[in-house]
Amino acid sequence: MQQIHTPCAEEQYKLGAWLNAQTNNLLNRQHYSDEELLRVDRIAQHLKTHYTDAEFYINYRKTKATVKVVTGETHLHTVDMDLQQYMDVLAQQGVTVAYNANTSAVIYSIHKK
Repeated sequence: MQQIHTPCAEEQYKLGAWLNAQTNNLLNRQHYSDEELLRVDRIAQHLKTHYTDAEFYINYRKTKATVKVVTGETHLHTVDMDLQQYMDVLAQQGVTVAYNANTSAVIYSIHKK
């Protein structure tokens, strides 16, 4: 299949990719129990108290859920001691944290039980 490289076609490809990602996210979410959904939501809500000017995205995958925090303050865990303590608690629960300097994002990966 040959692709057309015009601005209008590129927008259609982006829209198709976004719709595919949203559909997969919704389908994967259905495989989580109510307890797991509640756990992910609680973590996201608690993180919202620390990252006040950030955008949050929750993505559900087959083996884990991720809370993506897009903020310019990816170093906040070094300044905010409450956030550092919460991150230590999350680490004990098996939640991993990844920093992406290119997109100014912090990604919290919550593994499915």
